[in-house]
Amino acid sequence: MIWYPKKMSGQLTRIGPAAGLTSLVKRFQEAFPAIHYDLFWETRLANAQAFISGLGRCVRLYGGLGRHREIGVEGLAFALAHETGHHLGGPPRHPFYASLSSERRASEWALSTGLPEVFGSTVGHRYGYYGLMQLAGMWPRHVVDPEPFDV
Repeated sequence: MIWYPKKMSGQLTRIGPAAGLTSLVKRFQEAFPAIHYDLFWETRLANAQAFISGLGRCVRLYGGLGRHREIGVEGLAFALAHETGHHLGGPPRHPFYASLSSERRASEWALSTGLPEVFGSTVGHRYGYYGLMQLAGMWPRHVVDPEPFDV
């Protein structure tokens, strides 16, 4: 089960353990069927990843990020949208992986296209704003200013 935000200042919107996160991943799979999504719950690694494998374009969310105390559903949704943006965001390309969009472009795509596609405009923009704030401490170099996206 996923709990949607009832945002109070500084309060995180928590989701349940693996089952709740699986539900979130399923929403992305339904919205972007050309991407293969998976959840590697058993690891402590706090990360998400876009890559290409024998299955095609893939996005993986690691369990350490899913269980992180300071990351709510907004941060997890932003991470999934950002990684999806590496596949669907277009140019400019990543400097080391020509088949993927750059970090900045993936974040821009997540805010402008990915999250609104999965959650609708209002909730998608809210998730983008709060997700960026939650993840900023972990990955400050990937943070973009959400203001141009009318969050």
